[in-house]
Amino acid sequence: MILGRVSEEQAARELAEDILARRRRVLGEDHPDTLAAAFQLVGALTGLGEYHAARELNDDIIARRRILGDEHPETMMAGAFDLILRGLDLGGEPEWMAALREGDKRRQQEARELSEDEPG
Repeated sequence: MILGRVSEEQAARELAEDILARRRRVLGEDHPDTLAAAFQLVGALTGLGEYHAARELNDDIIARRRILGDEHPETMMAGAFDLILRGLDLGGEPEWMAALREGDKRRQQEARELSEDEPG
Protein backbone atom coordinates (compact mmCIF):
# COMPACT_ATOMS: atom_id res chain seq x y z
CA MET A 1 0.00 0.00 0.00
CA ILE A 2 1.28 3.47 -0.87
CA LEU A 3 1.07 5.96 1.98
CA GLY A 4 -0.52 9.24 1.00
CA ARG A 5 1.65 12.33 1.15
CA VAL A 6 -0.34 13.74 4.07
CA SER A 7 0.06 10.51 6.02
CA GLU A 8 3.81 10.61 5.44
CA GLU A 9 4.01 14.25 6.48
CA GLN A 10 1.97 13.55 9.61
CA ALA A 11 4.28 10.65 10.46
CA ALA A 12 7.29 12.93 9.86
CA ARG A 13 5.78 15.49 12.21
CA GLU A 14 5.17 12.93 14.94
CA LEU A 15 8.71 11.60 14.63
CA ALA A 16 10.18 15.12 14.66
CA GLU A 17 8.12 16.01 17.74
CA ASP A 18 9.32 12.87 19.52
CA ILE A 19 12.96 13.49 18.66
CA LEU A 20 12.72 17.14 19.73
CA ALA A 21 11.11 16.21 23.05
CA ARG A 22 13.81 13.62 23.77
CA ARG A 23 16.65 15.99 22.86
CA ARG A 24 15.18 18.74 25.01
CA ARG A 25 14.92 16.33 27.93
CA VAL A 26 18.39 14.79 27.53
CA LEU A 27 20.47 17.57 25.99
CA GLY A 28 18.59 20.71 27.02
CA GLU A 29 16.93 23.53 25.08
CA ASP A 30 20.12 25.17 23.85
CA HIS A 31 22.09 22.17 22.60
CA PRO A 32 22.91 22.40 18.87
CA ASP A 33 21.38 18.95 18.26
CA THR A 34 18.16 20.10 19.94
CA LEU A 35 18.05 23.16 17.70
CA ALA A 36 18.63 20.96 14.64
CA ALA A 37 15.72 18.75 15.73
CA ALA A 38 13.55 21.85 16.16
CA PHE A 39 14.37 22.91 12.61
CA GLN A 40 13.34 19.46 11.35
CA LEU A 41 9.98 19.96 13.07
CA VAL A 42 9.66 23.37 11.40
CA GLY A 43 9.99 21.58 8.06
CA ALA A 44 7.40 18.97 8.99
CA LEU A 45 4.91 21.61 10.16
CA THR A 46 5.43 23.58 6.98
CA GLY A 47 4.80 20.47 4.91
CA LEU A 48 1.46 20.08 6.67
CA GLY A 49 0.53 23.71 6.03
CA GLU A 50 0.76 24.62 9.73
CA TYR A 51 2.59 27.82 8.93
CA HIS A 52 1.83 29.70 12.14
CA ALA A 53 3.14 26.89 14.36
CA ALA A 54 6.19 26.50 12.10
CA ARG A 55 6.87 30.22 12.29
CA GLU A 56 6.63 30.31 16.09
CA LEU A 57 9.10 27.44 16.44
CA ASN A 58 11.40 28.96 13.82
CA ASP A 59 11.31 32.28 15.72
CA ASP A 60 12.49 30.38 18.81
CA ILE A 61 15.39 28.90 16.83
CA ILE A 62 16.36 32.37 15.59
CA ALA A 63 16.19 33.72 19.16
CA ARG A 64 18.74 31.07 20.18
CA ARG A 65 21.26 32.02 17.49
CA ARG A 66 23.61 33.12 20.23
CA ILE A 67 24.29 29.43 20.88
CA LEU A 68 25.30 28.54 17.34
CA GLY A 69 26.40 31.97 16.15
CA ASP A 70 25.15 34.06 13.26
CA GLU A 71 27.27 32.22 10.68
CA HIS A 72 26.18 28.68 11.61
CA PRO A 73 24.25 26.91 8.80
CA GLU A 74 21.25 26.20 11.08
CA THR A 75 21.04 29.87 12.06
CA MET A 76 21.31 31.00 8.45
CA MET A 77 18.69 28.47 7.28
CA ALA A 78 16.30 29.54 10.05
CA GLY A 79 16.76 33.16 9.02
CA ALA A 80 16.07 32.43 5.38
CA PHE A 81 13.14 30.21 6.24
CA ASP A 82 11.72 33.02 8.36
CA LEU A 83 11.05 35.07 5.23
CA ILE A 84 9.15 32.21 3.61
CA LEU A 85 7.15 31.43 6.76
CA ARG A 86 6.16 35.06 7.27
CA GLY A 87 4.70 35.16 3.78
CA LEU A 88 2.87 31.87 4.23
CA ASP A 89 1.59 32.79 7.69
CA LEU A 90 0.13 35.98 6.24
CA GLY A 91 -1.85 33.96 3.72
CA GLY A 92 0.46 34.35 0.78
CA GLU A 93 2.01 31.58 -1.24
CA PRO A 94 4.80 32.18 -3.70
CA GLU A 95 4.17 31.02 -7.25
CA TRP A 96 6.95 28.45 -7.05
CA MET A 97 5.37 26.87 -3.96
CA ALA A 98 1.95 26.76 -5.61
CA ALA A 99 3.56 25.06 -8.63
CA LEU A 100 5.24 22.50 -6.36
CA ARG A 101 1.95 21.74 -4.63
CA GLU A 102 0.18 21.31 -7.98
CA GLY A 103 2.92 18.97 -9.22
CA ASP A 104 2.69 16.98 -5.98
CA LYS A 105 -1.09 16.62 -6.40
CA ARG A 106 -0.58 15.31 -9.94
CA ARG A 107 2.02 12.78 -8.76
CA GLN A 108 -0.33 11.58 -6.02
CA GLN A 109 -3.16 11.16 -8.52
CA GLU A 110 -0.90 9.23 -10.89
CA ALA A 111 0.25 6.99 -8.03
CA ARG A 112 -3.39 6.28 -7.08
CA GLU A 113 -4.22 5.45 -10.68
CA LEU A 114 -1.24 3.12 -10.95
CA SER A 115 -2.11 1.34 -7.72
CA GLU A 116 -5.69 0.87 -8.92
CA ASP A 117 -4.37 -0.78 -12.10
CA GLU A 118 -2.25 -3.28 -10.16
CA PRO A 119 -3.74 -6.75 -9.74
CA GLY A 120 -4.46 -7.74 -6.34
